[in-house]
This record gives sequence, C-alpha cells and structure tokens, in this order.
Amino acid sequence: REGIIFSAKPNQIKIFNEKKISKDINKKNQIRFLQSSLQSVKDNELEIDRIFDLEKFASHFAIIDLMDGYHAVGDNSIYYLNPVTNLIEPITREYNSLRYSDGQPNVEKLMIDLYQGEGAGWAFANKLFNNNEFVEQYLIKLSRLSDKQYLDEFFEEIDEDLNIQTNIIYKDDPFYKFPKEYLYERQNQIIKRLNQDLTIIANIDENNNAIYHIQFKNNSVFPIELINIFSSNRNFESLLNNVILPGNEISLSFDL
Repeated sequence: REGIIFSAKPNQIKIFNEKKISKDINKKNQIRFLQSSLQSVKDNELEIDRIFDLEKFASHFAIIDLMDGYHAVGDNSIYYLNPVTNLIEPITREYNSLRYSDGQPNVEKLMIDLYQGEGAGWAFANKLFNNNEFVEQYLIKLSRLSDKQYLDEFFEEIDEDLNIQTNIIYKDDPFYKFPKEYLYERQNQIIKRLNQDLTIIANIDENNNAIYHIQFKNNSVFPIELINIFSSNRNFESLLNNVILPGNEISLSFDL
C-alpha cells in the first residue's frame, strides 16, 4: 500500500517527496501523525510498540547481524509508515555488507550490544531494546537465522534467481564471487556470541528464621529468564517467572 517513506536523524525527520505528497490531505495527515508520534516516543510519552512494528524490526536487525551490514542502520536507515496498521516498518537493504575485499567477517558485537541502554546510538533503536517483547522477538529471529538449515533452504529456494543476478554482475565484473561461505561463518559466530557470557551472579543471605534472601545480577548483554531455582539435594524447589534485563538485579526471598 502506498505510504510515507522517510529517514530519521537525531533532530530531523526527512519525508521523501514531502512537497508533492503534502498536496494529498490524507498524506498530509499521515505526516502530522508520524511527526507527533515520533516526538512522543522520543519524549517517553508513548511506548515504542504503539508506532513501531516490533516483529519486522526484529527481523530487520537480525538480518543486519547476519549480513554484517551495520552501515545500513542509524542515519542510513529508511522507513515506511504503513497506512493500514499506522506502524513504522524498516526498509531493509544491503549496504556495505559481506564481501571478500573486507576479509573474514568477525562478530564482535551484535545489534543488541550496539544499541542497548539510554544514549546508545540511534535513539529509537535503544528504545526498542528496552522493550522486553521486542528483545524476545529479536533473539528468536536471530536464533532462526543462525541455523544452518535456514541458509541451506534459503539458497536452494533462490538458486535460479541468484544465478540470473550474478550473471548480470559478471558482465561488468567477470571475477565476482558471492561470499556465501561468509554467511555460514557469520551464523557460527552469532551462535557462539549468543551462548557466551550468559552469567548470573547470586548472593545469598540467611536470617534466623531460615529465610533465604537471594540477589541475582545479570552481567551479560542479553535478558535472562529465571525459570526454576532448587537446592542441590532437591529439598527445595521453586518455579519462577522473572526476567532480568542486562546489567539489572533483582532480590527474591524464600522460606526454606
């Protein structure tokens, strides 16, 4: 559906073809809605899930992690305001991603590392990563894209189209080679990154009434869910449903 396309820098929203589309009263109203909504999110007056499509941004960020395409985020990002849902969607594009001239890819940080916490880079990205539902969807998408079977099936599905496109490239660059193996390497790096540093530090205090006070601190960059706590001899067990955000801590008390 035809809608507004725009970019967003720290203190400026650029509407593509604004003069032209402003002649349409419906488009003009959409521009006003977009501007006021983004300002409300920025001022913490509106939750980000009221104006951003969380699932599509989760896929968008996971694809960027897989493609090592971080030049496509922040000021270089382009967005679309869906006039049906009134939600902002990312326009995902390749931008200086994997190529042999840059050498072997190396995942030192993922999107969640780059844009987590207040003042961390692009303002709307860090607000997304402060939203528990978004982080959960992002990690699910990232896990899916880092599965080898996913890429195997993807390349099998697009094989014919990929050959057509690379044949066009060969006309100007006969020695071009698509760095497919780099994508598989990125998958391995992402899996290792997801599985490291998932550490919780717990301090236990016991009072005279045999009540244990346990303080948990999450020292990783990923949210960690406490599902179950039990003693080694299984004399005590308690089911939990607590999520500890990165860098945060919670205190729980148990009567043994």
